[in-house]
Amino acid sequence: MKNLLQLPTNEVIPKCMQSLTKLYHVNDIAYDIDNFVFYRSKSPILLQAHVDTVRDEKKELNIFGNKILYANGILGADDRAGIYAILKIVENCKNIGIFPNVLLTNHEETGGKGMTAFTKKIKAKELKHIKLCIALDRQGVGEYVTYNDLPGEVDTYMQLFGFIENEGTFSDCQIFCKKFKIPSVNVSVGYHHQHTASECLHMDELDLTIGRLMDIMLSPISTRYKTTGNPKWELDYSNALGIRDWGSNYKWDIKDKKWEDKSLVGDYCECCGEKVNKTYYDYDSQTYICDKCYEYIDGMQYREGTR
Repeated sequence: MKNLLQLPTNEVIPKCMQSLTKLYHVNDIAYDIDNFVFYRSKSPILLQAHVDTVRDEKKELNIFGNKILYANGILGADDRAGIYAILKIVENCKNIGIFPNVLLTNHEETGGKGMTAFTKKIKAKELKHIKLCIALDRQGVGEYVTYNDLPGEVDTYMQLFGFIENEGTFSDCQIFCKKFKIPSVNVSVGYHHQHTASECLHMDELDLTIGRLMDIMLSPISTRYKTTGNPKWELDYSNALGIRDWGSNYKWDIKDKKWEDKSLVGDYCECCGEKVNKTYYDYDSQTYICDKCYEYIDGMQYREGTR
C-alpha cells in the first residue's frame, strides 16, 4: 500500500500491468497507457478503480497501527486504496481459478477522461458477459452507492454481502453505466476526509471490503438486470464558471457560492449536529453541512493549502 500511495500517477498503470498482464490472455487485454487498462475474464464481475489523485506529489507517510496519513498534504488513498484492493483480490483469485474483469482508469478527478476513452474504444459486445460493475472508490466503510438507475435486485444482492446503501456524488463508473447499460455500484475502501490534508486510510476497513468482494467473486450475480443507465446527476465541466451540476435536488447559491441541497432544507448539519434552515453540500468531505461549518472547513482547507 505504501508503494502505491507514493507512486506518481503516470507510473501506476505500468506498475499494475507488470503484475496483472501475466495472469490474463494477451487477447483479453486492452489499454491506452494514459487513460486506461482493461483485463477481460470470464467472470460476470468487473472491478474498477482510478489511478489519479487530486494531487500528484511525493508522499511522506505516517502510520499508526491500521491508520495511514500523509505527513504534510493530501494522502491520495482516493483512489490508490481501490487499486490496492483490486490487486489483492486478483492475487487471491489464483486459488479459485477465475479472475475478475479489471478496469483501471485515469483522470477521474478531472471529469472522467480515462473512462470516456475506454467507452469509445471498447465495444459493448466485448462486455456482454459482465453482469455487474463494482467500483472501489468510496469513502468510509461498509457502504455502496450508485450514480445511475439501479435495479432493485442489485440493491438486494449488495446487501447480502453486508454493504449498506448510501448517497454519493460522482465516480467515473457513472460514465461506464450510462454507456454500456451495465448496473454499477461503488463500494467503500476505507479512506476518510478525501481531497483534504486530513485524508487518512484505515487498512482494517479496506481489508473488510476485500473480504466481502472475495465472497462476491465466489458467489457472483448471475443475471444482468436491466438498467437505463440514466445518471442521477452529472458533472458539468463545460460551463464558464466551472460549476458542477448535481441534478434537480441541488441549487447553486450565487450569493454564497455554495451548493444548497433543496431536499435537506430544515435538516441537521452532519458536522455540528445542529438543526438548521438549510444545508450546503461540501464536495471535499461529501457531507451536508450548515453555513457556519461550511465557512470553517473552507477556511481551514484554504490555510492548509488544499484549495
